[in-house]
Amino acid sequence: MQKLFNLIKQHLILSITSLVIAVTIIAILIFIITLNSQPATLFFNVIPSDVTISIGQENYPNNTAHTFAPGKYMVTISKEDFQEQNIEVTLERDQTTFLETYLLDDNTTGEGFSHYKSNSKDLASLREYLATHPEDEKLKSFIDGYDKAQTIKQVLPIYYFDAPTKDYYSILFNTTPRQCASIYCIEINSSSENMYRAAIQAIEDKGYNIDDYKIIRSSNRKEQ
Repeated sequence: MQKLFNLIKQHLILSITSLVIAVTIIAILIFIITLNSQPATLFFNVIPSDVTISIGQENYPNNTAHTFAPGKYMVTISKEDFQEQNIEVTLERDQTTFLETYLLDDNTTGEGFSHYKSNSKDLASLREYLATHPEDEKLKSFIDGYDKAQTIKQVLPIYYFDAPTKDYYSILFNTTPRQCASIYCIEINSSSENMYRAAIQAIEDKGYNIDDYKIIRSSNRKEQ
């Protein structure tokens, strides 16, 4: 009888031990699954503000936060006439990752430059980005080039008038708020298309790139 009792006792102990082990394993698995299932957050902060941001086939609005399963993702940032960027991000569970970057064009004559000439808000965002990323030589060069364009005020206005032919042109630095805001504008008044081209040449002869400016032209020229 005692042997039977001891056998039953041992069996119960083994069963309880096995049950405890099984419950512990299940608990650990549930914990791991729950831990891994905690979402990661990705916040997009890209300049210009109207870029297209995509991951796979899905597009996401700029300046917003979205949740993803933890892991690695390839983010594509694009805008017509700008250099596309492909950035790999690693998202950790229960953490927020900030994707901060910007797009430019290959050169100052492209849309990537003229966009910032006509969008003071995005230009201000670029300056803020550079302030927190002073090691970014590419952006620093871009901003320095943009600011250098303003020094044309030192050589303006320029006037030309030929009394015998009455041909003329004038070149002014325009700061009219409605037309220019923070854009660098040049106002060119000329008696003809030839004189307009002569005015452009005069600017370039001073060492400035005409494509760095928004040109406001007079409407009373006679075509030649």
